Amino acid sequence: MKISFLLFVLVSINSYAQVSYVPSARTLKTGGKEYDLGLEYFQPTSIVNENGSAFNFVEGNDYQRLDFSFEGKYGFTDELEGLVGINSRSVTSKETLGENEAAQDFAFNRSGAESAKIGFKYSYPEDDGTKFAFEGWYKKALHANKEYIAGVDPAEVSLGD
Repeated sequence: MKISFLLFVLVSINSYAQVSYVPSARTLKTGGKEYDLGLEYFQPTSIVNENGSAFNFVEGNDYQRLDFSFEGKYGFTDELEGLVGINSRSVTSKETLGENEAAQDFAFNRSGAESAKIGFKYSYPEDDGTKFAFEGWYKKALHANKEYIAGVDPAEVSLGD
């Protein structure tokens, strides 16, 4: 029984889906479309202060970030591909400041579009098995962060980094 379990664990560790390899210099064919969706969840259990010291969150304090991304590509020709994308973010922060009777709870939630992206890729014809491409994109933040001032209670949590 122990050997069967050990064999199962070893096979499970080394088993995964193989993604087909498409060289990054290849573009989509004319009229081709490709869509990518992404989701990332982040919830830290500790923080690092400005002096580089790490410590755990105090009980009741919490921070969560949820990022969603969408990217679409379209093949205008066999050599030219366009790209558009958008990222959205949701941030939740809970913190208790002060001690005992003077303690105050602060809770912030903010969601919205974080950034947008537009780009292209031009692929040169293949020459003796070698393929080159030129790619560029522009990404713009769609939010503004307010500067936090020490001693002044913030009105909202920052959406971006």
